[in-house]
Amino acid sequence: MGGPQQPYLYDPPPRRSRLAKDDPSQHGFNPKAVTQASWTPKPPPKPKPEGPLIDFNRHPDSYLILPYGNTGAKPMDPKIKGRIIWVRWLQFAFRIAQLVSALGMLVCVICVKGTQASEGWIIRIPPAVDIVTGLYALYHLCRAAKGRTPASSASYHFFAMVIDAGLIPFYVFTALLASQNAAEEVGTEGRWRSFFKADDGTTTLLQATFYIAAVAGGLHLISLLVDLYLVVIFRKIARLPPDMNPLEDNLTTRGPRRPIRGSHKHKTSSMTD
Repeated sequence: MGGPQQPYLYDPPPRRSRLAKDDPSQHGFNPKAVTQASWTPKPPPKPKPEGPLIDFNRHPDSYLILPYGNTGAKPMDPKIKGRIIWVRWLQFAFRIAQLVSALGMLVCVICVKGTQASEGWIIRIPPAVDIVTGLYALYHLCRAAKGRTPASSASYHFFAMVIDAGLIPFYVFTALLASQNAAEEVGTEGRWRSFFKADDGTTTLLQATFYIAAVAGGLHLISLLVDLYLVVIFRKIARLPPDMNPLEDNLTTRGPRRPIRGSHKHKTSSMTD
């Protein structure tokens, strides 16, 4: 008679027979599985589809392949970021001077009387336009160079260049008219007058109008050249890939790698051992 059997929750593992060595299915682990799988013949290649290669169940934008890797773009000079910042601050100073000259010009032409209807509009509208565009120029230039996309910055500087080129002829015309009227004798018919009762005050006002118009025209000529440079530079940056933007060097550049002392010592000791 046997004693009481101890209860088991699980069945005992099956005993391996001698045939298990030849039959891998008898146990779960087969150390030669990779070798045996390499002996199996490779399946025949799938036939290439001869029908339409476009799947109408996919979105058309999913077939867009963006350029990646070597696109043929040449990196710009690393110092170009400092040059752009310096040129933009220089342009900021010119815009402040232009805004002051436009305000002075507007005050002078408002005080002038006795002009023809067409002359009055020609000498008063350009300073007002110059004030509005100058305020926006200060707003644009006080921001960081990378605050807007390069294409947007290039578009703005092209717009500013067109405005500068359009204001220069009006300032030249105003300077010529002011110089001509200031050279005429007091009391001449058609000579400009002013709100000042004294004739000397009118002459001084006309001379001030001439000098301010000449200075404003010269400032806009310099700003036009600066805008032309910025248009070319920002246009080049806009054509570069995003990871080559020199204005965002904190995101697109990699610092120099420093060797890790611990790993160097480990490699040296392993080689000496």
